[in-house]
Amino acid sequence: MDVPSPFLHDTAFLSERRACEDRGPFALLILNCNEVDTPAPSTTSAEPVCGMPPVMSLLHGISSFVICADGGANRLYDMSGGAQKPDAIKGDLDSIRPQVLKHYEEAGVEIVKDPSQDMNDLEKCLWYLRQVEESSRSSRFDTVCVYGGLGGRFDQTMSSVSALFKFLDVFENIVLVDEETTATLLRPCRAPSGGLESEGGGRGGGDVHVIRPSPEVEGKLCGLIPMSGPCANVKTSGLKWNLKGEELCFGKLVSSSNEFSPGTEVRVSNDNFLVWTTHISWSQNHEEDIAKK
Repeated sequence: MDVPSPFLHDTAFLSERRACEDRGPFALLILNCNEVDTPAPSTTSAEPVCGMPPVMSLLHGISSFVICADGGANRLYDMSGGAQKPDAIKGDLDSIRPQVLKHYEEAGVEIVKDPSQDMNDLEKCLWYLRQVEESSRSSRFDTVCVYGGLGGRFDQTMSSVSALFKFLDVFENIVLVDEETTATLLRPCRAPSGGLESEGGGRGGGDVHVIRPSPEVEGKLCGLIPMSGPCANVKTSGLKWNLKGEELCFGKLVSSSNEFSPGTEVRVSNDNFLVWTTHISWSQNHEEDIAKK
């Protein structure tokens, strides 16, 4: 089944080290965050990049373009011992440490100081990535992955979620990721007249979100969060506790701690925006698969 890109959500990039030219350009945006990074799995014989935590190591390895939002450069520097450099650093530069700034300047990294207070550093970097897309004139980023946008301070987490709304129609696919969680935005859509399992693509009078989780990395826990107000008539398939037209709303019903079956597509139709979130559970089997490559 061909699914229109706004309604297809595939996180295979979390479990496959595919070359960028085989999977389309992939951008990694690293934020500054106060969370403690998870150590790399000790059972993996193929060492992650300079001790990076596992998800960060994987994302960095498949990225065709890496940009750090101000103090995000500190994170990359600390995790790699300065061995790995981004393609660009942008922000008001009030968080990056002087020695880190000097190191990357000497390494030839593009440093863009933007003192504007009308946008936060995440938004500044996302617009920069859009400029990179426009200058390439050939292809758009298949996925923009924002690392560090979850956890830590609650207001910063909400700012990251807000960026999902603001840039929904700017990029093909934008995902918030850390070492424990993923989050992506589902735009409103109505299921085709034949129901959730019928062919989409605008046929049958509607579309349906098709979500293909990565079972090796994403654990079975998931949720649908009504971040933009009440969301009526939510229908799902592929979940342990499917919704059959209920309304999701803060103070009433929120689909948290739901579950999907490994290898099963999840389908969703919704009258308002929803955030789809999953739990990352780095499996022993996946660590062994990475070690063999």
